[in-house]
Amino acid sequence: NRVGIGTITPAYKLHVNATAADTTGQITSYFRSADTDYSRICIDSTAAADTQVSFMNLGATKWSVGNEATGDSFHISTGYGPFDSDNPLVITSAGDVTFSGNTSLDGGYIMGNESLTSADNGGSASNTIPLSIITNMNGLLRATLADGSTDGQVKKILCTGYSSSYSLIIVISSASWTGGGVGAVTFTAAGTYINLVWTNSAWWIIGASSAGISFS
Repeated sequence: NRVGIGTITPAYKLHVNATAADTTGQITSYFRSADTDYSRICIDSTAAADTQVSFMNLGATKWSVGNEATGDSFHISTGYGPFDSDNPLVITSAGDVTFSGNTSLDGGYIMGNESLTSADNGGSASNTIPLSIITNMNGLLRATLADGSTDGQVKKILCTGYSSSYSLIIVISSASWTGGGVGAVTFTAAGTYINLVWTNSAWWIIGASSAGISFS
């Protein structure tokens, strides 16, 4: 009930063993279609189960790619097993893409995961990597931005609401304008922002509002 190519003891429904002499141009298996529209190789599950293609080395599975059945999303994961939302790459059927780690683009733009931590009496800091949206409309906000983890990582902080009745201060653990020591960014108006990049062990300013923001 099994087919073996290059083996007389197939362990699977289709089992192919190729020697170095059997491999031409580093190709072990080759499929070709004369269809002028498109051609496919299909992996189907008769149950509501994930379908995967796994890549192995010396018998150990390193990566798996495929469809997550419940959410109908494309995943790249390490190892094998049912796909999960924390896999290194998830693409939904709507085209939304989620990376579980830092994302490096050619040129050094890195979207990190450092968020603002706050101690306040009503202000808020909402984080969407790499953006933080802050406001003190309901009370003071004093939030802290921790050190980055990778050179080139960026952090954007946007103030969407400001009340002169309360203070709004972002403490920077390692600020370039203090020589790498603790610094502070004070917001005094809504619609203000600061863009930071982590390099040389400090957050550097790469853009900020011309008014309504100060540094100390």
